Amino acid sequence: MSDTQQTSNQFHLQSGLHLLPQGDDEIFVRAGSRAAFSKVIRDEQGRHLLTHVVQSSIKPTDVESLAARLNTSNDDVQAIVNRLLDEGVFVRPMQQRELHVLLISDGRIGSALYTTLEAMNATVVSRLNASSDLEEIEAAMPDVGLVVVSTDMLRPRLNNDVNTLSYEIGVPVLYVYADGPDVQVGPLVYPGETACYACFEVQDEGARHLRDEFLVFKDDLARTGFSSDTAPHIAAMAAAWAALCVADVQAHEVSRLAERVVRIETQRFEVASHRVLQMPRCPQCSRHRPDLQHTFL
Repeated sequence: MSDTQQTSNQFHLQSGLHLLPQGDDEIFVRAGSRAAFSKVIRDEQGRHLLTHVVQSSIKPTDVESLAARLNTSNDDVQAIVNRLLDEGVFVRPMQQRELHVLLISDGRIGSALYTTLEAMNATVVSRLNASSDLEEIEAAMPDVGLVVVSTDMLRPRLNNDVNTLSYEIGVPVLYVYADGPDVQVGPLVYPGETACYACFEVQDEGARHLRDEFLVFKDDLARTGFSSDTAPHIAAMAAAWAALCVADVQAHEVSRLAERVVRIETQRFEVASHRVLQMPRCPQCSRHRPDLQHTFL
């Protein structure tokens, strides 16, 4: 997988900027109300084009088309465009690489996430039910670039089974699920490179206040096959967070969510991000790491 690449000589206005024209040759630029700074861009040549170039470049365009539309020379437009590119007002369109996602899901979060991923550019989505047998999941995984396990509740057995398959096949996996009124996005596992789901599970258990009670609860979940539905608005929020992560995986070689867990606590309106560390003797992923020449490892 490679990073997204710039394409062609087109450009367009950077999204999220607040631009206030001050006549034809001056604009005030600010990246939102909480930006650390703002700036004024002025055309010292007085060509009376700066504001018109900005207003005509909301959608991708090129110098020749823009010059023809504004009835002016290519050189004048090129000079202004170069300045705006340097200032970060204009950006080049990015050619997104196609990402094939296998969505293993159940319930409302899975349905909402499937709809969102289908609407994203350059994303191909295959879907399996969370109750599918391991042979079916294993057969589908080699052909995809990312596996997303999306469930309406914690599914320890499914998560660990997919974690094992991801190391055998070498496919990244993202976990997202509802945990009561809260939502957890992550960990995002790159096999052989980051902490795996088993590493997260050990650290998560160790951080519980009532650890024994949690272990009994988790064992009951795996044994009884109990299922739960997530509220529609919680499912939509979980799908949006997961889709943000998928888009980041699509845009970068290694996502910024790697080895992190984002927890959205809906009752307190809080979002927490936690680091997941590789366990030195993790029974799942340590077998796939190079030998560590250290006395204690």
